[in-house]
Amino acid sequence: MSEARAPVGTPPRGRTTATVRSRAPASDPCRPKGAATAGGGRGVCVWKKVRALLQQPTNELRHEALFHAGHDGLVDSVVPFVREGVREGEAVLVGATPAKLAAIRAGLQEAEIEAVQWQRNDERYARPSPLLGETLRWCEAELARGQRVRLLSEPPLASASHEDARELSLIDAAFNEVAGLAGVAAVCLYDLEAVPSRWIAQARRSHAELVERDGRRPSEAYVGPRELLADEHLGPLPWPSGAVQELICPAPDEACSAARELGRGAGLPDHRLEAFVEAVGEVATNAWVHALPDRGRFWWGEARLVCEVSDYGPIDADGSLDPLTGYTPPTAERPGGGLWRTRQLADLVQIRSHAHRTVVRVHVDLPSVARAATPR
Repeated sequence: MSEARAPVGTPPRGRTTATVRSRAPASDPCRPKGAATAGGGRGVCVWKKVRALLQQPTNELRHEALFHAGHDGLVDSVVPFVREGVREGEAVLVGATPAKLAAIRAGLQEAEIEAVQWQRNDERYARPSPLLGETLRWCEAELARGQRVRLLSEPPLASASHEDARELSLIDAAFNEVAGLAGVAAVCLYDLEAVPSRWIAQARRSHAELVERDGRRPSEAYVGPRELLADEHLGPLPWPSGAVQELICPAPDEACSAARELGRGAGLPDHRLEAFVEAVGEVATNAWVHALPDRGRFWWGEARLVCEVSDYGPIDADGSLDPLTGYTPPTAERPGGGLWRTRQLADLVQIRSHAHRTVVRVHVDLPSVARAATPR
């Protein structure tokens, strides 16, 4: 087994991938009691009550959502969470926008900053589908060293494409079902002023515990990961955005050859080309082994090369339609090794499945030069 690493793009502790010079907001959102607020009321800082509400690592996985508005109360609520993790000798990773990274760092001492791993969220979440695997391997490596883990992450839902944002929300839900993460406390940040309302609503469905300005509470909208993913598996996929090359009932080697030819034409770097071909091969093989293959389709999207493989059958060979297949590591009860491997290779994987048909789309990022020349 290869050595587990920090999530791709994670800089060494105490460093970030961009120099951040801004300081925390000059106007402290936690005004003294009695100070005037923007609404003319009396500004008792209820965020101070929230400081202690972010859950510490325990003997089970803790996964919660923190809703905030801009920088209002953010630093006051998360800095103690980060600081305590450092003092306890835990592994702490913070992934957020550059502005929020700067604000959080400004609330810490230099030694504390050096003990934390910092990551810009546009880099941490650039490849949605491998994210869970990368995070899991990093957590497992830290836990194996006897360290508990604290994750503070801000998915870039305000700037991501609809497809990426949707996939990130599903991965967030699947995180609740990953085994072996006792000792991990994960807090996801959601900016109510920036994130579209549909993704805020989805966060309420995927997190059992919510932390808001007035304190902690269970989410009334929470549903289990299987139910949430099952709902999404039934929805339609967007129509291809470019000219489509179609193969009828492609054998795995035929699908791989088409993927290699198209990838070379798109100028994919060798390592990404091989990953794309292997991912397509995994999906095409699944179609032959577990169902009756239908067709393979290839096209250039706005920023990605896409392969779609469809077959006449459910996502699981036994017809159980477990929507977590491929989203979480394979187990004896839920194999799904091919789809899990596909997610580690591709940049985005989309799955739609019901009792009689499964469609899997494999996306790989196009080089910037190829994007400008995307055929229409």
